[in-house]
Amino acid sequence: MSGTKIPSAVIAEVSDILSSHYYSHSKLNTLFQRCGAPDEIPTGNCVDKCAEWLRATNSDETRDAISVLGCVLQEFMDFEKGEEDPVWKAKKERVKRTLEKHGLSYQMGGTILGALTGTPTRSLQTIIREKDLIGLGTEFERALISVQSDPPAAITAACAILELYLRLIFRTKA
Repeated sequence: MSGTKIPSAVIAEVSDILSSHYYSHSKLNTLFQRCGAPDEIPTGNCVDKCAEWLRATNSDETRDAISVLGCVLQEFMDFEKGEEDPVWKAKKERVKRTLEKHGLSYQMGGTILGALTGTPTRSLQTIIREKDLIGLGTEFERALISVQSDPPAAITAACAILELYLRLIFRTKA
């Protein structure tokens, strides 16, 4: 288990959005049970149910809370038909922004990145975004995607990031 907890602000945002997307207790029950949340079904309205289930997942040391969050978000975030729906797109962006505020990001397939990375990585990610460095951003995303599934590929991508960054520094100084 990663030991990383879902931040409270993420729980609040995700609960609000998922409860309006799935809108029924039986759909939420199926979703959370399928994703490995604790067995006891919370009571209350749909928002409270989502929030309580995510909090219970955080409290259960036998569960990987971030993996459960990724699974719970997967269908909503990967939903292709909704691309034309401005309300759905706005909600998806809310989830992305909330995750980003806490150094996390959602990747297709239900993977939440950043839960195991430290502050220096987040700082580099911020620098890349602020300076609009497309090449560095591409390599950084490649490294993040690979960090858990293919560590050697992540190291290769990290080397490419350093090389690109140093080239930018030397061009600026010349």
